[in-house]
Amino acid sequence: MTEVEVIFNKQAPFSSKDENIKNTTLYSCSNLLMIKLQIALFK
Repeated sequence: MTEVEVIFNKQAPFSSKDENIKNTTLYSCSNLLMIKLQIALFK
């Protein structure tokens, strides 16, 4: 799996509220990573 696929997988809907709360930080980090990747790829 590529980094981009990993990031998209992390952004998939979470099944439970507990998981959602637990993954909020991961989700935010994923969005930041995606922005950084886009900047790197499209410069």
